Amino acid sequence: MSMPVPSLLRPLPKLASRHKLHICFGTPYGKALADMYTGYDSGDYWTVHDRMRVGDLVLSMVATVPRMIIGLDVVEVDYDPRTSKYMECDQSVAVRFEKGILADAVANPRNKVELPESGYLEGSDARGLLKALDAEYQLDIPWFTPDRWHALR
Repeated sequence: MSMPVPSLLRPLPKLASRHKLHICFGTPYGKALADMYTGYDSGDYWTVHDRMRVGDLVLSMVATVPRMIIGLDVVEVDYDPRTSKYMECDQSVAVRFEKGILADAVANPRNKVELPESGYLEGSDARGLLKALDAEYQLDIPWFTPDRWHALR
């Protein structure tokens, strides 16, 4: 009898009660990706419009066609885009989607989830998006395979 292989994927951070899921949009995508992998200090390539508080989640998405989700973080220090120079997140629980996740796969009509390019979601909308995101993440396959394209039709 074979045993199922345990997932080696880092678990996604959970959204705590009364917290928000913020959308952080990176453009141009190449510079935003480079900025993410070098500690977010090489330029201003990320758009965030709302204040964040400790424990809020941040979904990072880049301006590719199609849009790609590349990370999920937990805010470690209160952040106000009007007054804060840097957003500080807890790297011990951060998840980078190395194989990419198509935003359309998470926000498709089947999942009944809207995925804006900025702002935030909360409550059941945020939990629904995170559930759809985790389902895609658990597939653990690259987004750019023809089989994946057909599955999304």
